[in-house]
Formats: sequence, structure tokens, C-alpha cells
Amino acid sequence: MSNENFTTWTETDPGGLISATSSTITITNYDGPSAGSSNYFSKDQGAGFYSGNFTFRYGPLQFTGPSSNSSSAIILRASLVLPDDGTKHSGSVQAYWQNTATNPTLYLREYSTTNTTDETPTTEDTYQGAAVAAGTSFYIEFSRSGTTMNLKLYSDTYTTLVDTLTFTLSQAVQSYRYLLSPASRGIGSGATVSGTFQNLDLAAGGGGGPTYVLMGQACL
Repeated sequence: MSNENFTTWTETDPGGLISATSSTITITNYDGPSAGSSNYFSKDQGAGFYSGNFTFRYGPLQFTGPSSNSSSAIILRASLVLPDDGTKHSGSVQAYWQNTATNPTLYLREYSTTNTTDETPTTEDTYQGAAVAAGTSFYIEFSRSGTTMNLKLYSDTYTTLVDTLTFTLSQAVQSYRYLLSPASRGIGSGATVSGTFQNLDLAAGGGGGPTYVLMGQACL
């Protein structure tokens, strides 16, 4: 396991809603786009970096103090481009949390490059329940295998599986370049939430980066 050092990521935070130590990102009264722009941390892996399978692990994650049912934040997003605002998600897959009316909901969503609508995903799967309730810690495993996207939800350090969200990607596999955590959604400034994201491991499945062939053997 090799966790990310968030102090090396790029901060785009005109609203001043995000802070980070080496292992932990903290969001405070996080809402939709502030000052006309998104609020996010990002890592540029280079063009076409995630062209094959990958597995990321992230946790513990915890959300606190949602102000309304619309309170929401993207936990992790793999994307072709950086957002120009909080409502443009084309060319990405993402895991995000929303407070919702009954129990909070964890979403796995794809936005294909041909998706021209703002907040309507190309495809999605969801979990709604107490395992992602405000004030409750949870863990996720975010992975792509071929044309299948998965999000596994755990209540502890990757031992007790609560649910698996999954779908078949709508397009040929995208070669994602950027990782974002957190990222804004177009929910408006009246819906806020706080929380912490800890211990992002981008090498949990040994994936990432292009694959080369040398003397008949695959080498990463």
C-alpha cells in the first residue's frame, strides 16, 4: 500500500473550502461552485495514463453536518479533462455522496464524452443506507476492469463488504488523465457538508499507466 501525499496535489479552491495534510483532505461547509469556479484537488497523471484496468482504495471517509437533502460532494473522479465549472462532467467516472431525503446515498456514475447534459449521467448505480450515514466512517474500492466499472463499499478496512455498485461502461474504455478529490457538483451554495477523506491508495490493484511489451512479456 502506498497512500497519496495530498500536499503534492494541485489545489483549485476559490471558495476556501478545502484543506489537506499528507494523508487527509478536509472539506468545510462544502457546496456547489464558489466564486464562479469549482473547488477541488487534482492530480495530473499525464495524457492517457489510465488506459487500462485500475483499482483505487480510499478510506476512512466520513461526511458531517449536511445542511439539506441536496448536500453533496464528489469523493473521487477519474477524468479526461479538468472541470470548467461544477456542472460539466463529460468524460469521467466518479463516486459521490449525497445526503438525500431518507438515507444518504453513494453513487457510482459515468459521464461519457458524448454526454452534453449537465447533471444527467450516461449510466449509474447507487447504494442508499446507514453504511454511508452522516457521521459514519466507510471505505470504498473504485475500479475498472475492461468495460466494467465497480465501486465496492466497506464498513471497515476492506474486510466487511456492504455492497458492490457496478455497470458496463457505455463507450470504449476511456484513457483518463486526471484524478480529482473532492470535486464540486452543481448543487448551489445553500447546500453544504463537511467531512474528511483519508488514505487514498492508487496502486491497490497494481494498475495505472500504459502497458508495454518487452521480449514477449508485459511490463508496466
